[in-house]
Amino acid sequence: MKIIRFSVKPLIFLLSLLVLFSTAAKGVSPSETDKPTIHLGSMKSAGIDPEKIEQIQEMLSKGLTDSAYPGGVFISVRNSIIFAKIPFGNLTYAKDALPMTIETIFDLASMSKVIGTTCAAMLLYDDGLLKFDQKVSELIPEFRQNGKEDITIRQLLTHSSGLPAWEKLWKKGNTPKEMFDYLYTMPLSYRSDSLSVYSCLGFITLGKVCEILAGKPLDVFLSEWLFDPLNMNRTGYNPSKILIDEIAPTEFDAERGGVVHGKVHDENAYWLGGVSGNAGLFSTAEDLAVFGQMMLNGGIYNGKRIFREETVRLFTSRQNIVDGSSRALGWDTPTGHSSAGQYFSKKSFGHTGFTGTSIWIDPEKNLIGILLTNRVHPTRNNEKLYDFRDKIYDLLRESVID
Repeated sequence: MKIIRFSVKPLIFLLSLLVLFSTAAKGVSPSETDKPTIHLGSMKSAGIDPEKIEQIQEMLSKGLTDSAYPGGVFISVRNSIIFAKIPFGNLTYAKDALPMTIETIFDLASMSKVIGTTCAAMLLYDDGLLKFDQKVSELIPEFRQNGKEDITIRQLLTHSSGLPAWEKLWKKGNTPKEMFDYLYTMPLSYRSDSLSVYSCLGFITLGKVCEILAGKPLDVFLSEWLFDPLNMNRTGYNPSKILIDEIAPTEFDAERGGVVHGKVHDENAYWLGGVSGNAGLFSTAEDLAVFGQMMLNGGIYNGKRIFREETVRLFTSRQNIVDGSSRALGWDTPTGHSSAGQYFSKKSFGHTGFTGTSIWIDPEKNLIGILLTNRVHPTRNNEKLYDFRDKIYDLLRESVID
């Protein structure tokens, strides 16, 4: 039998070409593959003042003492170095409650608007499918009622559409279709582009727009093109029941049979099946740290291009469509007294969630701050977190020493 031998060097060359072409096909140049991934490191190597981080820890502990929340997780990254990983407290106030861990999964609430729906819009924008000035009614004919016929996708993203901030849609219909039918017939609460009113209804609509443009459900689209490529394995909608002991419970809701645990807290999102443009996403601080670094890298992580760099810059820049609005496209930007505190730069972007979650990213200082709590357990009336969350982000920004 004749033995056919292959030279190793040509094979290596051919494999290199395949990697190069496959990388280029995804819009990643060889020079971009060296963008940083996050890794553990010291505060000194990250250029961070340890005393400020100690003060953050003291403030988080005081929050436990004051019952501002049962517990939470704080993570921060600077120059791709994770220099602070701080779980604190427990999942509930019960004496036998399990402790919070770095891997605890939180209901992100309205952070879903940016980590989920806005990212879907960014992906669709990069593909040329989403046009900012396209009328929503062109995609959803039923939306062409009561003055909403000219509302654009841009107005949904900037919370300037004229849609009301909130409505108990689950009280207006018994099925998701009936809930959407009511939303589509609602009148505007103000003239489009005259104000910026933070609107969950606008993002519920935007979620449906993204599904139509993507041709698939929002959760499936995001898993395929965002979470899976980034190995954000503990991020998604409607988490598996087998993870229940690793999920932070939220509010006691008598109408839903007790403590909401492992199901989305937001009622509209819940009755829409757990996947909605305004809420429904669950995640961990570690997964969000990976996401944050991808955004700082200009849309690339671990050699995988998620967004174009120009798209990241565009969506995270303040739009100034309405005077006094801090809104970018989906994302929020700091104001003098926002949850980001006073010192995050004007180029920063972030968002909060009603359940007690937040993320702020400062490109000028290459800094990511993530604070996740379940402050709504057992009641949403507990607003003590708001007394000091901005101070935590102030201390974080002040910790940067170079």
